[in-house]
Amino acid sequence: MEGLLQPIHFIFVILMVLLLLGNGGRLPRLRRGFEELGRLIREDLRMWQSPFHLGPHAPIRCYFPEHNQGAAMENKTARPKRWLKYLAVILIGNLLYFTLMPYLPVGARHCSFHVDAGTLVDLWFCLIVFGVFELAEFLWKRRKSR
Repeated sequence: MEGLLQPIHFIFVILMVLLLLGNGGRLPRLRRGFEELGRLIREDLRMWQSPFHLGPHAPIRCYFPEHNQGAAMENKTARPKRWLKYLAVILIGNLLYFTLMPYLPVGARHCSFHVDAGTLVDLWFCLIVFGVFELAEFLWKRRKSR
């Protein structure tokens, strides 16, 4: 059997999932994050269902937090830092994937302009780099708090 459907690959994927999400505290945090995301999406959908029915007390949404009615001030540097981290994760993950692509099994290689198994493997590389970044950030904050 050739390609990604070999048992060793499934074992590797299971080990990676357990490594990334195996800590008992991460799964509830992940669930709470998805619940918060769902709440925000529902709130935005309710707001945009009737765009012409804006009463005098309707909240005016703006993407600048200092202009939102009743919104607490956010850390202004949090979003650019987060986006720069995401950009670095994607660039480093893709660099690693395309550097190692000639050594990967044929089924894990990406063909240009196609969504295939290589796309998923590339995503896994980016997720692994993201996990390393998060771990480094966690350890750095933990070391500074001591």
